[in-house]
Amino acid sequence: MANEETGHSDKAVMNDMLPGVEQNQEKKSASLPGPIPNVSWVSCADFTVDIGTRQIEEFIQTWTRGDHWLHCVDTLNSECGNENARYNYRVRFSTPSSEKPIPQATASVFFTIVVSLEPSDKPVDVKYGF
Repeated sequence: MANEETGHSDKAVMNDMLPGVEQNQEKKSASLPGPIPNVSWVSCADFTVDIGTRQIEEFIQTWTRGDHWLHCVDTLNSECGNENARYNYRVRFSTPSSEKPIPQATASVFFTIVVSLEPSDKPVDVKYGF
């Protein structure tokens, strides 16, 4: 999808921000299997929405991106089921400048943290997508 003001596609914005992601995405399924590296995720028993936000921040700090990219993490919603609870977050990236403080394009990464109700000593399950 192209940004109306700049004509840049979301994919082009993400490729600028995270080189190599598109190639890696093509080699893997849409849902990224296995644990996410570089972060020791909290146990289900100790999870809070704020801890989830902090751990997402910690995780995205491991990504290679230019210093001009700023981001914010938003908590979207939560869904409770019989076996687990799902917490949804959005990380929005943009490149504002002093000439254009309102970003001309943004890119979003969506995270879901799944908290199992039993057993509570295992780590949360984290999924993300572009």
